[in-house]
Amino acid sequence: MVSKNQNVVLSFLVLIIFAYTSPALAKKINSPKSLKFKCGTTQLEKSDCMIRTILEDMKTTYSHKGGGGITEIKALATNIYRVSIAQEERIDHITYEFEWKANGELSISKRSENTESFLQLRSGQRHKT
Repeated sequence: MVSKNQNVVLSFLVLIIFAYTSPALAKKINSPKSLKFKCGTTQLEKSDCMIRTILEDMKTTYSHKGGGGITEIKALATNIYRVSIAQEERIDHITYEFEWKANGELSISKRSENTESFLQLRSGQRHKT
Protein backbone atom coordinates (compact mmCIF):
# COMPACT_ATOMS: atom_id res chain seq x y z
CA MET A 1 0.00 0.00 0.00
CA VAL A 2 1.26 3.50 -0.87
CA SER A 3 1.36 6.02 1.96
CA LYS A 4 -0.02 9.54 1.63
CA ASN A 5 3.53 11.00 1.63
CA GLN A 6 4.64 8.59 -1.12
CA ASN A 7 1.58 9.51 -3.17
CA VAL A 8 2.40 13.22 -2.84
CA VAL A 9 6.03 12.61 -3.85
CA LEU A 10 4.97 10.53 -6.86
CA SER A 11 2.47 13.18 -7.93
CA PHE A 12 5.16 15.83 -7.62
CA LEU A 13 7.61 13.79 -9.71
CA VAL A 14 5.00 13.24 -12.43
CA LEU A 15 4.31 16.98 -12.48
CA ILE A 16 8.03 17.79 -12.82
CA ILE A 17 8.51 15.24 -15.61
CA PHE A 18 5.46 16.61 -17.46
CA ALA A 19 6.65 20.20 -17.04
CA TYR A 20 10.04 19.40 -18.56
CA THR A 21 8.92 17.11 -21.37
CA SER A 22 5.67 18.68 -22.56
CA PRO A 23 7.24 21.80 -24.15
CA ALA A 24 9.71 19.60 -26.01
CA LEU A 25 6.95 17.23 -27.10
CA ALA A 26 4.70 20.10 -28.13
CA LYS A 27 7.52 21.62 -30.15
CA LYS A 28 8.17 18.30 -31.87
CA ILE A 29 4.48 17.69 -32.57
CA ASN A 30 3.94 21.28 -33.79
CA SER A 31 7.07 21.26 -35.91
CA PRO A 32 6.29 22.45 -39.43
CA LYS A 33 7.88 19.30 -40.84
CA SER A 34 5.42 17.08 -38.96
CA LEU A 35 2.50 17.96 -41.25
CA LYS A 36 2.38 15.87 -44.41
CA PHE A 37 -0.36 15.65 -47.03
CA LYS A 38 -0.82 13.79 -50.28
CA CYS A 39 -2.14 16.11 -52.98
CA GLY A 40 -3.27 16.16 -56.59
CA THR A 41 -1.05 16.66 -59.61
CA THR A 42 -2.28 19.89 -61.23
CA GLN A 43 -0.85 23.21 -60.07
CA LEU A 44 -4.29 24.30 -58.84
CA GLU A 45 -4.59 21.14 -56.72
CA LYS A 46 -1.06 21.66 -55.41
CA SER A 47 -1.80 25.31 -54.54
CA ASP A 48 -4.96 24.25 -52.72
CA CYS A 49 -3.00 21.63 -50.79
CA MET A 50 -0.22 24.07 -49.82
CA ILE A 51 -2.74 26.64 -48.57
CA ARG A 52 -4.62 24.00 -46.53
CA THR A 53 -1.29 22.85 -45.09
CA ILE A 54 -0.44 26.43 -44.12
CA LEU A 55 -3.77 26.91 -42.36
CA GLU A 56 -3.44 23.62 -40.47
CA ASP A 57 0.11 24.46 -39.43
CA MET A 58 -0.85 27.94 -38.23
CA LYS A 59 -3.55 26.53 -35.95
CA THR A 60 -0.83 24.95 -33.84
CA THR A 61 2.27 27.10 -34.42
CA TYR A 62 1.04 30.72 -34.55
CA SER A 63 0.79 31.94 -30.97
CA HIS A 64 -0.68 35.46 -31.47
CA LYS A 65 -4.38 34.56 -31.61
CA GLY A 66 -5.73 38.13 -31.39
CA GLY A 67 -5.51 40.87 -33.97
CA GLY A 68 -7.18 41.18 -37.33
CA GLY A 69 -6.59 37.73 -38.72
CA ILE A 70 -5.10 36.74 -42.06
CA THR A 71 -4.98 39.65 -44.49
CA GLU A 72 -3.13 37.95 -47.33
CA ILE A 73 -1.84 34.60 -48.55
CA LYS A 74 0.50 35.18 -51.47
CA ALA A 75 2.49 32.82 -53.67
CA LEU A 76 6.04 34.16 -53.94
CA ALA A 77 7.20 31.23 -56.07
CA THR A 78 5.83 27.84 -57.11
CA ASN A 79 6.56 26.26 -53.71
CA ILE A 80 6.83 29.37 -51.49
CA TYR A 81 3.91 31.17 -49.86
CA ARG A 82 3.78 34.16 -47.49
CA VAL A 83 0.94 34.69 -45.03
CA SER A 84 0.33 38.18 -43.62
CA ILE A 85 -1.53 38.59 -40.33
CA ALA A 86 -2.63 41.96 -38.96
CA GLN A 87 -1.84 42.57 -35.30
CA GLU A 88 -1.89 45.74 -33.23
CA GLU A 89 0.76 48.12 -34.59
CA ARG A 90 2.29 45.46 -36.87
CA ILE A 91 1.87 42.85 -39.57
CA ASP A 92 3.33 39.40 -38.98
CA HIS A 93 4.64 37.65 -42.09
CA ILE A 94 5.12 33.89 -42.09
CA THR A 95 6.84 32.37 -45.10
CA TYR A 96 6.45 28.70 -45.95
CA GLU A 97 8.64 26.70 -48.31
CA PHE A 98 7.34 23.32 -49.44
CA GLU A 99 8.95 20.16 -50.71
CA TRP A 100 7.26 17.67 -53.03
CA LYS A 101 8.25 14.02 -52.82
CA ALA A 102 8.20 11.74 -55.86
CA ASN A 103 5.07 9.99 -54.52
CA GLY A 104 3.15 13.31 -54.45
CA GLU A 105 3.51 13.84 -50.70
CA LEU A 106 3.87 17.46 -49.56
CA SER A 107 5.82 18.62 -46.53
CA ILE A 108 6.92 21.97 -45.14
CA SER A 109 10.67 22.26 -45.64
CA LYS A 110 11.11 25.71 -44.08
CA ARG A 111 9.00 28.14 -42.05
CA SER A 112 10.23 31.64 -41.18
CA GLU A 113 8.63 34.65 -39.50
CA ASN A 114 9.24 38.39 -39.57
CA THR A 115 7.33 41.47 -38.49
CA GLU A 116 6.58 44.78 -40.17
CA SER A 117 5.58 47.73 -37.98
CA PHE A 118 2.54 49.87 -38.92
CA LEU A 119 4.44 52.92 -37.65
CA GLN A 120 7.21 52.24 -40.14
CA LEU A 121 4.67 51.67 -42.91
CA ARG A 122 2.99 55.03 -42.18
CA SER A 123 6.30 56.89 -42.32
CA GLY A 124 7.16 55.29 -45.67
CA GLN A 125 9.91 53.08 -44.31
CA ARG A 126 9.78 49.41 -45.20
CA HIS A 127 11.60 47.97 -42.19
CA LYS A 128 11.08 44.34 -41.27
CA THR A 129 12.32 42.65 -38.11
